[in-house]
Amino acid sequence: MSGLQLNRKRPRAESSDFASQPKGELRRDDEYWFEDGNIIIVAQEVGFRVYKGLLAMKSEVFRDMFSLPQPAPNPGSSRGETSECPIVHVTDTAAEIRLLLASHLTSAEFVSASHTFDDIANGVRMGHKYGNPTLLKYSLERLERYYPADPSKWDRLGQDPYGDPHAIVAVILARLANTQSVLTPALYACCQLDGKTLVEGRVRLDGIVDMLSPEDLVRCIDGKARLWSYLMETVDEAFRPIRTVPCPDTDGRCDHSFALMRREWMSSTRRVGGACNVLRPWKTDIQALVDTHQYPLCRFCTEMLYLRAESIRKRSLSKLAQQLGVDAEP
Repeated sequence: MSGLQLNRKRPRAESSDFASQPKGELRRDDEYWFEDGNIIIVAQEVGFRVYKGLLAMKSEVFRDMFSLPQPAPNPGSSRGETSECPIVHVTDTAAEIRLLLASHLTSAEFVSASHTFDDIANGVRMGHKYGNPTLLKYSLERLERYYPADPSKWDRLGQDPYGDPHAIVAVILARLANTQSVLTPALYACCQLDGKTLVEGRVRLDGIVDMLSPEDLVRCIDGKARLWSYLMETVDEAFRPIRTVPCPDTDGRCDHSFALMRREWMSSTRRVGGACNVLRPWKTDIQALVDTHQYPLCRFCTEMLYLRAESIRKRSLSKLAQQLGVDAEP
């Protein structure tokens, strides 16, 4: 997988992550509560009664944790429940633990391939935290399909990463798993977000808020300014009159159309809120302008404009990490 670097450092179960005492009213999970289970995992007051052996087989962290002396089974509590096995509280969300258990009971490949973006994000978090390299690998592969290094794949997938707050989550996950191939396109997509969304972050369905680090927030704010300036330069370059043979224009028709198209392009860019999307495909937009007959170009100038636009887009991609300040990172 291109750009994938698994963090081999094993996460350590801290005292703040696990606790043996119940903290409140326990609600049994509808799917992962097995009466013959021998361990109860509690996340956000949702209980998952499962099997130690299964967890230890798939997770280095659980394997290490279960090798330590376990608290005695809780014979009863103020919640009116009787537990014949240890109870372990974790700081993860119930959705994250549910995804982790799904990957253990089915397969990591199936889980990461068939679930939503939030499920994939949970797979990255859980695979990384609990030392499950298979879940981490498949989840990152799916994440790279949302934010691939090659932006032309965004077009083929029919996805529009611009203006999508999922990009904030993708940056956080890329940092977590040290996945450079996701980081650059995700930061670029964050640069398309408005300032309010960038600052306030993205809210999950369960109310958890994912926010950029202060360093990445600054990187996106500065990146928006650099990308906007660069976009203006590329528009000037793209619509510069060609004035070469074999253009048959002798009365300035093509030159005039280039000037009008440039103005329209600038105007449309401002209409979408000052977007700094320097990687958007130009050909469709150029074709729409040419087809209106308001901006007549000879066939030669039309083809040259397409070639210019594609060349600019490829160059923009090659400079993207630099524009975002990613290439200067240690």
